[in-house]
Amino acid sequence: ILDKFTNYVTELQSELQSRTKQYNYYRDKLLSEEYLNKISEEMDNTEEKNNKFIWTTLEKIVNIVVGGDIPKNNFSLTKTQEYKIPIYSNGVGDKSLYGYTDNAKVMKKSVTISARGTIGYVSLKEEPYYPAVRLICLIPKEDLVLSRYLYYFLQNIKFNYVQTGIPSLTSDMIKKINIFLPLIYIQEKIVEVLDKFQELLKDTKGLLPKEIELRQKQYEYYREKLLNFQKND
Repeated sequence: ILDKFTNYVTELQSELQSRTKQYNYYRDKLLSEEYLNKISEEMDNTEEKNNKFIWTTLEKIVNIVVGGDIPKNNFSLTKTQEYKIPIYSNGVGDKSLYGYTDNAKVMKKSVTISARGTIGYVSLKEEPYYPAVRLICLIPKEDLVLSRYLYYFLQNIKFNYVQTGIPSLTSDMIKKINIFLPLIYIQEKIVEVLDKFQELLKDTKGLLPKEIELRQKQYEYYREKLLNFQKND
């Protein structure tokens, strides 16, 4: 019985890893220069062909805001009627939420990059917020690049950063990153596909860990039953 539960948990964990790898593969493929060039070759409109893709740098398509000190006099660990603007740090996922304040520093959709600690961790922010130190915020120029396209593209980047002393990224380093930029409507198509993949992955990550936890609890239950049975003997 115990061997069956162990095997089942192993299979679930393998499935989760497989789904994650599959998502990363398709994300990287859709955003690769090779794939975008292939799309460009299939475009029929001659006028668009002259303008469809460009190589550019981030400094030309985004405005950069660097995080600042926590506003100690306007701060709450919990969300209140007065303090409802989230403060984000360089943490990963939910751990990036530091607290709340009453004044947003970034009002538009943006992409954040951790500059220290979790260097290169990329996150999408779609509501007003206040960035803490060690967080670099990229606000897209909306006529050139979609926030979600930028978010997916930066997940595909290996950041070069200062490795002497305390490893860190700077806004000057971010500015010089090259990006292969298609027209907005092609960005929309790429984002649509990647959004669907990410949603499927999110569902998988939500369901499989619960299933794994359930099976582990069942394993522990039967293990204790067997141990107690042997003791009674």
